[in-house]
Amino acid sequence: MSENTTPPPPNEIAVAPADIGNSVMFAAGSRGLRLFIPAGATLLSANNTIADKPAESESAQRDRVAAALNAPVAGIPLKQFALGKRRVVVLVGDLSRPAPYDIALPALVAALVEANIRPSRIAFVACPGTCGPLLGRSAIHRYGEEICGDHEVIAWPSEGTPGALFDSADLRIAVAPHRDGVAFNAFLPEGAAVDFSLELTLGRSVQIEIESARAFSGKSPYKTKSSAPKQTSSADVLIVSGGGASWEATLEEALLSLHAPTASAKTAVLVFSGEEGLGASRFTRDVWSLIEQAEEVLAAGKSLGIPAENPCPFDAVNVLAECLKRYAHTVLFSHSFAEHPEGDDLIDRLEAAPHVAKRLGICANHAALWQLLELTHGPHYAIQSAPLGWRA
Repeated sequence: MSENTTPPPPNEIAVAPADIGNSVMFAAGSRGLRLFIPAGATLLSANNTIADKPAESESAQRDRVAAALNAPVAGIPLKQFALGKRRVVVLVGDLSRPAPYDIALPALVAALVEANIRPSRIAFVACPGTCGPLLGRSAIHRYGEEICGDHEVIAWPSEGTPGALFDSADLRIAVAPHRDGVAFNAFLPEGAAVDFSLELTLGRSVQIEIESARAFSGKSPYKTKSSAPKQTSSADVLIVSGGGASWEATLEEALLSLHAPTASAKTAVLVFSGEEGLGASRFTRDVWSLIEQAEEVLAAGKSLGIPAENPCPFDAVNVLAECLKRYAHTVLFSHSFAEHPEGDDLIDRLEAAPHVAKRLGICANHAALWQLLELTHGPHYAIQSAPLGWRA
């Protein structure tokens, strides 16, 4: 199912069928990606549709965050709240709570510095920490070069606390996006009480952006809304995007968009940027190992097994493994990925694992995607789309 051809420029459409039906804009890459659905396919109602417009400027988003810190919904401004404090730890979400931290956190640091707290005494801890260590470019993608260059940034350990970094802090701040049906502090490890919180609401443009921000002291005063029931449908194909942020430049982080399937489909398609290939060396090594293990099982005529009832949703290799079990076919669709050296390596590895290649495909252009889906499902099939991926 692998295919590697020269991709068209971003956002340029090329479809195999002559007849075109509906279209869906997906949050993928810096400009979004519109897929025109072949006329023979039925597009079911799209979840979380997005606006075909660019995100608001970063300066405007930072101003919105600064305004929230200066005028909290509850309590006093952060600059006043932080006066007299000596050490600060800021708890941010890992991949389980993605947000434009690179935009929000500098405004937070500026407020703390105005309260006479030295930058060297401001540290950041990613919670709940299940995504592994924070290393190199992946950390910069998530939290920004300014934060990673001037402050200590670590993941919450699997056991206990980060030690003195957390235990000796006399000001603990939580920063995370708001999600309907999920308590704001749900991402915090057990017992990690905070003194001040910054809640971000994400917008609906093709790129991730901060639509609004609100700050408060202590526990969030906002009531948790009831979760809407997950949609189930008779869709043959589920199409999900990796989101409109820098971290989807790697397969590793874009894969996490598939952790919560919204349709009982036979094929899952992940639309993502993939400009930087697979991702961390640890992830790359684990993917090769997963492919080899899956090939051995399938070559022996055995089943990959039933997906776990509650799989770890924020481990990219685990998500890929669950997709191979859950769906008859998993397709990775990216203009850039197949041109990247690590993408080529994955394609080569698939060619050496023919049984896995029957389940896992890579497409570099629209025509190849629709041809592959028609080959798998025939000319008539139903599509369920989740354009926002991880924002859903």
